[in-house]
Amino acid sequence: MTVDGEGRLWLASSTDEGMVRFEPRTGRSDLFRPDSMDPLGLLSNRVLSLAVDPRGDLWVGLLRGGSQRLRLSEPGMDRFRAGHAGSQSFCAMSPLDATRLLVSLCGAGLGELDLASGGWTDLTPRIARHLASGAETLTAHALLRDAGGALWIPTTREGLLRWDPDRDQMTVLPLLAPDGSVVPSPYLTHIFEDAAGRIWVGSSYGLARVDDARTRLQQVGPLRLREGSYGGGINDVAQAPEGRLWLASNAGLLLYDPDTGQTQSLRHDPLDRQSLSDDRVL
Repeated sequence: MTVDGEGRLWLASSTDEGMVRFEPRTGRSDLFRPDSMDPLGLLSNRVLSLAVDPRGDLWVGLLRGGSQRLRLSEPGMDRFRAGHAGSQSFCAMSPLDATRLLVSLCGAGLGELDLASGGWTDLTPRIARHLASGAETLTAHALLRDAGGALWIPTTREGLLRWDPDRDQMTVLPLLAPDGSVVPSPYLTHIFEDAAGRIWVGSSYGLARVDDARTRLQQVGPLRLREGSYGGGINDVAQAPEGRLWLASNAGLLLYDPDTGQTQSLRHDPLDRQSLSDDRVL
């Protein structure tokens, strides 16, 4: 899930549903799927990751076939592939600048893709040195590079990694419950830095936040909804133009106010063809 410069929400699907563009101002949803008559269109129904680069282009990570770039102001999509013999499944992407893309290959580590030359730099050996289990099968569903140049890697079994590639230093942040106890075996799904510099992490246990000192990762507790509370998994995080956070959850699309804690929900309505296709938003 990501938000473009116009405030539109783009949603990925790994279950053959293609890609959805949601317009919050009107509630309209548009579905993008492969079309055999359109050689410049989406190549696959199974989309694993989305990212918007500094130029406003949308990057689409595919289960197979690498990545596509959609210039939102122009028709058609470009295609890019990783120079990796074992995987072309782009589980996560993060633009480093206008010419480089940081990529997490599903179960095959991390690397840097040069968009001009197509060259591939494998970062896995450098990361593996810091992890007891190695990084050859490391999977991250999101990536973040902060203003200081550190890379934040939420993993499916290692916790939250903060890696400084210039100093080659690694810090592992376990997920803490609201009472400060360590949450066992968290499955971290996403990481996002908002406009105020706060880092948010989605997990199988709900929403969490990195403290201002960037030394602790702690859950924010159940989210307060009009119809009750929600303490289930958060699959993705993005920010609306006015500052609230879009949260992809197993109970629909949530709009969370980090200042007040108030949360609104958008869910599937079988009587409204323009509503979400279902309540499991990835």
